Amino acid sequence: MTLLAASPLSKLLTEAESAYEKKDYQAAIGKLTEAQEQIRNEAPLELANVILVAQKAQGMGQGIKPRPNNRYRAGQEILVYLEPQNYGIRSQSGGYHAQLVLDLLVKEPAGKQLFEQKAFGRFPVDTARLVRDLYLNVTVTLTGAPAGKYLLEVVAHDVVGDKSANVTIPVEII
Repeated sequence: MTLLAASPLSKLLTEAESAYEKKDYQAAIGKLTEAQEQIRNEAPLELANVILVAQKAQGMGQGIKPRPNNRYRAGQEILVYLEPQNYGIRSQSGGYHAQLVLDLLVKEPAGKQLFEQKAFGRFPVDTARLVRDLYLNVTVTLTGAPAGKYLLEVVAHDVVGDKSANVTIPVEII
């Protein structure tokens, strides 16, 4: 007879359920948080809620005003709101640390790369407690770009979690 050991995730969920049944809600929430962290550490990095905006967001999901279109004048700031998900975060003395580094690629609609800037954005995050709601205001300016359609590819590198994700945003310079 072979006994299968419970996975670490199963163990956490069982402990959460046990604490919940005892009405120890804080312990149950703590175990569920540990389970979420385990899943996030294994899940791929994702860039969610990518929106071209008229102004920078003031907070997570706050003050988001989507642009009516993706058309810009040459040299006009292109503002992008996005929410990274499943990024790595590590405990450090007195808190937590995460860091994302963004690369920018500009391509023709057919995919030919026209420009690349490595590490055009660095976003270190240091907090006193575990925070998972993160948003980024990304600013791109295509100075001197001739009129035409372009693809902006933003590549996010998770320094702590050693993961990467990308998103492609179509824009037009008029």
